[in-house]
Amino acid sequence: LFSGSDSVALVRGLIIGALIPAISEETLFRGFFQRSLESSMNTFKAILITSVIFTVLHFNPIGFFPLLVIGIYLGFTAWASDSLILPMIIHFINNAFALIIIFSPKLAEIEDKSAEVPIFSAILLFVSGSAVMVFCCYFIYNARNHLSCDEDRRGVTRSFTSLVRKEQSFIFLFLFCYHMRH
Repeated sequence: LFSGSDSVALVRGLIIGALIPAISEETLFRGFFQRSLESSMNTFKAILITSVIFTVLHFNPIGFFPLLVIGIYLGFTAWASDSLILPMIIHFINNAFALIIIFSPKLAEIEDKSAEVPIFSAILLFVSGSAVMVFCCYFIYNARNHLSCDEDRRGVTRSFTSLVRKEQSFIFLFLFCYHMRH
């Protein structure tokens, strides 16, 4: 599938295009913006506003709606899991799949033909993907409700997360700015 210098380029692409954005963007958007907004407004508004900012800063007008949906999903996941790890993993996987498609000639051919997909198939794919996303949100939300009885642990986790966020925010801001330039 990948050979020679293509493998090196893929690894480099995964680091620059998937790993760094997953860490820096989730820390900035879900860790800083969303958590800050959650302290002054209800969670849904905080997630929505953060997702709109996330979408606009990707500078992709064609992908506005899909990026907004992804941003809302990542925001909900950050809120429901009370952690940035799960949104970082989801963000990494999303970007990694896109990069693998770019680096795989056979998969790239399929992407080039995506405009030829019949509307019924596109709608079916959208509905089934949305159903999976709703199921995952439901599962994460229920897991959050079952874990919320352990308030002491969550308080310690939030304090630690806040400390790490304050100490390392400049590093993540640098990584995000670097990512936006490339």
